[in-house]
Amino acid sequence: MKLAPLCFYLFFNSLEAHSIKYNSELIDHFRYYELDSLESKIDEVDAFAQSMIRIQLQFLKSYDTNHLNFDSSNYSKNSSLLAKFFFHVNKGDFLFYLFENKNIEARNEYLKSIEISTSEGDKKLVCEGYKKLLMFNKLSYLTDNSTALYYVDLYKKNAYDEYEQKFALYFELLFNYRNDPIYGEWNSEIAQELENYAREESHHYLNAMIYNLLAIYSYNNLNLYSSAVEYNQEAIRSLDKIESKYRITEVNRAYTHLLRCHTFEGEMQHAISVISKMDTSGSNKVEKSYKRYLHFYQSIVDTSFSRFRSGYLNLWKYTFQNDKAMSYENLNSIRLLETKYQTEKKENEIALQKAEIKQKTAERNNLLVSLAVIVFLVIALVIFYIQRQKNFKLTVQKNEVLHNQRITKLLQEQENKTFDAMLTGQEQERKRVAEDLHDRLGSLLSATKMHFEAATSTLPNSSSEQIGKIGELLDRAVTGTRQIAHNMLSGVLTKFGLQAALEDLKETIETDDGLSMILEIDSFARIDGDTEIQLYRIVQECVSNTLKHARASEIIIKLTKSSEVLYLIIGDNGVGFDTNKVSNGIGLDNIRNRAKKIGAKASIQSEEGNGTNIKILLPT
Repeated sequence: MKLAPLCFYLFFNSLEAHSIKYNSELIDHFRYYELDSLESKIDEVDAFAQSMIRIQLQFLKSYDTNHLNFDSSNYSKNSSLLAKFFFHVNKGDFLFYLFENKNIEARNEYLKSIEISTSEGDKKLVCEGYKKLLMFNKLSYLTDNSTALYYVDLYKKNAYDEYEQKFALYFELLFNYRNDPIYGEWNSEIAQELENYAREESHHYLNAMIYNLLAIYSYNNLNLYSSAVEYNQEAIRSLDKIESKYRITEVNRAYTHLLRCHTFEGEMQHAISVISKMDTSGSNKVEKSYKRYLHFYQSIVDTSFSRFRSGYLNLWKYTFQNDKAMSYENLNSIRLLETKYQTEKKENEIALQKAEIKQKTAERNNLLVSLAVIVFLVIALVIFYIQRQKNFKLTVQKNEVLHNQRITKLLQEQENKTFDAMLTGQEQERKRVAEDLHDRLGSLLSATKMHFEAATSTLPNSSSEQIGKIGELLDRAVTGTRQIAHNMLSGVLTKFGLQAALEDLKETIETDDGLSMILEIDSFARIDGDTEIQLYRIVQECVSNTLKHARASEIIIKLTKSSEVLYLIIGDNGVGFDTNKVSNGIGLDNIRNRAKKIGAKASIQSEEGNGTNIKILLPT
């Protein structure tokens, strides 16, 4: 019969075997986008990890989504940490870039990569996972801005050097600003800190994103056209230093904002120059969105040069390339351009006719334009009212959720207080009963024995056998009373600590026939008194359950303590039980509740015929 502690030992050995180490420089090359240096380090890892890293490397270099179709047949729970991390990152990219409706599934894959890295305590991979997730939040695909701030806080807590801290600050500045798009919550101190960093360091991709955000704020909130243009140009200059094509998204992002600045300021020649430089291949849904914006700004340029037909076609492409972009405002703009186009055509025909007909047509066209403007204003007001009502409804819903969360938290706190009071009352009652047994009943029995011995000294020898029997019973009563008091109060625990109390418990238990207790206890300083009491009570409960139900011949108790955690393991080789059938007994609930009281986690493992193993993990 296998002992449960042995299973525990083998389990941790297997975990250690799967935690394959790798050269941390590999991830440094990855996070700095040093792709050529990264390629030279790939051969140092296992084969499956190599294949996963090469998929990501090839994608970053070519930005070709066709290479994201990868074979997942080699994936298993025994794969290395690096392999599993890049597997979920690649799968997230696959779902995100190739499908219009798989954003949630993609987000979940990125979260799995973070979860796996966190469980192994690998902060480098954790940070890479958060950057991957937040990069697509930046594009408004995976979550809203307020939810993204939750992930930003987690990223900041794991940032382990200046580069990661600055990356986290960039996301914090971005999402706080975008979470309030009307007024723009902007932290000027963080913005200045990031700008100084970008001008001093050579992390081109991060620098470009910082300049891009500064450009957006300068134009949208400060109306500084020249500053916005300069920041955008700084972003493009930083990106031009990168050879790989993963830079395309940020390049098009900078160009798109330059187009916004130039067209809104009437600088159409500058806008034409920017349009000629943009990459319009649209290889994935992110780039297709920038291609759609290109059509929009091209329509503005065309209209400014009275090319109404071309402007109308470009605006039509902008609107219908993505059904989600459709709005009443866009439709009205299209109708207005169409009207101008038809007017231009009719004017060319009417030029051959009489001046009177031409004048009437012009008056009619002016009336149509006026009506179109009126319709546009009415539709804009309706849209504004609907959006305002929608925002109000969302605010009410959020407040209701927060209210329910506060009520749940209060109920949980009240439950914890009630449980603490119950355990405190139990310990106080144990102490009172133990003291009464020891001080009152114990003393009374001892006094009774003394008087009995004095009285029997005068009796004839003929009754010595009966007298001896009575004396023996009195001795057993005194000893039993003291033992009960000792078990309830645990004087050894109070005076000498948990380790000594377990040694004392071992001596008591091994007096029973056929049962041995093995103690494996590390030597360490005493811990908090209440914690010692709760751990000792857990051991008593486990031993009591073993004696009552397990029919075991051996009990093993392990007590170890490191700088971060204390482990208490109680195992036996008894008959065990089915945890699916017996999961909420009073004894098991007491164990869980006492562990919860001191902030520990309790794990109960048992199978019929294979003994029972109970683990207590207490952070120190």
